[in-house]
Amino acid sequence: MIVIAAHQVKKRLVQSAKISSWCYLGTDLATRTRISALIPQAVSVSIGEPLNDIALELKSSFVDWIAAIGDAQRLSPRWWGSKMASKVPVQTDLFLLVCYSQLIRAWGCGERVAPAELIVVEDPWLFGLLRRHAAMAPRLEFRGGAGTLRVVLDALYWLAKIPWSAAFTVRWALQAMMMTRASWRGAKRPKAPCGGERGIFLYTWIEPRSFTSDGTLHDPYTGRLMELLTRQGERVRRLTPIKVPQRLLARLRRDAPQTVLTARYLRLSDVLLAGMTCVRIRGVSRHAIFRQLNYTALLHRELLREWGDPSFAYTWLFYRAMRRLAREWKDAVKCVIYPFENQPWEKLLCLAFRQEASSVRLIGYQHALIQPLWLSYFPGKTEFAGAPMPDRVVTNGPVSFQLLRAAGYPAKQLVDGGALRYEHLFSASSAPRGDALRSPDTLSVLVALPISQGQARALLHDLLELFSAPWMDERRASMVRFIVKPHPDTPIAQVMGRATFPAWFTLSEEPLTSLLAHTDVYLAATSSSARWEAHALGLPVLKYTDEFIDLDRLELPNLPREIRCSRQTMKSALASLHRDRVSRPRVRPPSRQMLEQLFSPVNADVWSAVVA
Repeated sequence: MIVIAAHQVKKRLVQSAKISSWCYLGTDLATRTRISALIPQAVSVSIGEPLNDIALELKSSFVDWIAAIGDAQRLSPRWWGSKMASKVPVQTDLFLLVCYSQLIRAWGCGERVAPAELIVVEDPWLFGLLRRHAAMAPRLEFRGGAGTLRVVLDALYWLAKIPWSAAFTVRWALQAMMMTRASWRGAKRPKAPCGGERGIFLYTWIEPRSFTSDGTLHDPYTGRLMELLTRQGERVRRLTPIKVPQRLLARLRRDAPQTVLTARYLRLSDVLLAGMTCVRIRGVSRHAIFRQLNYTALLHRELLREWGDPSFAYTWLFYRAMRRLAREWKDAVKCVIYPFENQPWEKLLCLAFRQEASSVRLIGYQHALIQPLWLSYFPGKTEFAGAPMPDRVVTNGPVSFQLLRAAGYPAKQLVDGGALRYEHLFSASSAPRGDALRSPDTLSVLVALPISQGQARALLHDLLELFSAPWMDERRASMVRFIVKPHPDTPIAQVMGRATFPAWFTLSEEPLTSLLAHTDVYLAATSSSARWEAHALGLPVLKYTDEFIDLDRLELPNLPREIRCSRQTMKSALASLHRDRVSRPRVRPPSRQMLEQLFSPVNADVWSAVVA
């Protein structure tokens, strides 16, 4: 028998079972530490490998299931603006919990070998679901009561957050409207010209790194695309998100004639509606069955989290402003180019233009390397006909093109336009790293934190515990120095709280590109574009794997492979890399041919044809 226990399990319950091995299904480090203290005699077993195996197995059927739910929503912005419709594991727990449930069912039926005698389930909704389906897995024995009470308390918590979320949204939107008008008072607002040749909107995120040293606006995601299109005679304007950092609004005034601020199209009625509008799913019970289990409870769990989080309200406000903007500019714009990840805001941008300016073509530029389990990139079979999507998707290289084509994107919808964002990699591959300038006694490690707060906390927790002193080994012959780079969308305060770093940890807000030039090892919990920048500079890449879904298992022949490590092997992996660096200070960067397996050279003719 396999013992399944709720996370609030008491000491006597687990000790009476004489457990020798256990594993934890959840992301709360404090709870996992508490359980470990209850059963010090038991060995903690990682579920990383079986979890990722089941995730890859479920991927296709899961996206088809979510697509079937979306079919019943009739192009409702209340559905397509939700994180549930997006499916990305770092935005919603639904896919992770479904993987947990299917894994436990397989263990209980004997379809897979269970890795431990005790399985501790963190989420009370999931624990209740498994208990209700206990007959389907006869080898499971459930322990721990008060499951229903925990579910009720969790539901009450998220219900109580709804008025807070609404008030926060109204306050933020009113402030955004006032600050936009105040910062741009007197600035000439671009207006849609009457008649003449139609132009192009280039959607541009506004970040501190979007401005060069002389104050010029630059988009790191689309590179020189604006210059390329302007040189071809196109009239290009920047289109901003609805959320622009207040401190950057004044810097945008310099580009006011060529920049369209989405927030200027907000009205007071939009703000009031956003406070009262929430995600809605029609027919939850009709679509709740997936792989023999009824997931009604988990769908309601996700709805509660959508209602108690202001994220959807921002997307809804963006949709309202974009509809008004599309009505005004529909005769003056021939296409909108935006960074493509198939996120909720993108779907509502497409929906707004479909409703108000159907003649405007929508072009998504696939700016980031596709991760095989970043599920928003992979629509279900029925979504190609019904979901709001761009007319064309321009990929950045052959690998991304092939991944999207294999996922079902029509051939006429895809074209490879080249890697605007990664052009610098081809010149970086031949640049010297200057290893001799760094001390052979100190290993400098760049730690790139992921967007997921849970993964970021786990990585930092393990680093701070393993390196409570800066020495690589007991002989104290060599030291380690960590440079921690937070993800732009996950501030370090959300990860660390008020905790502080020791002296050998440095927090940096500098761009990864500049930090890579001064480090010896690139350490990350998930793969990103910086992985290939590190490879291009000849840096070894160390990938931290924990109890999370590995979104990127992209391994290609003839490309450098990242070294994987867990909590147990991280210290020895870094020590080994340090020894290699001392004996072989220069690592041969990948050749141009290797990089071109991933990224294509920018093709101006393709872009000219796409926007024509």
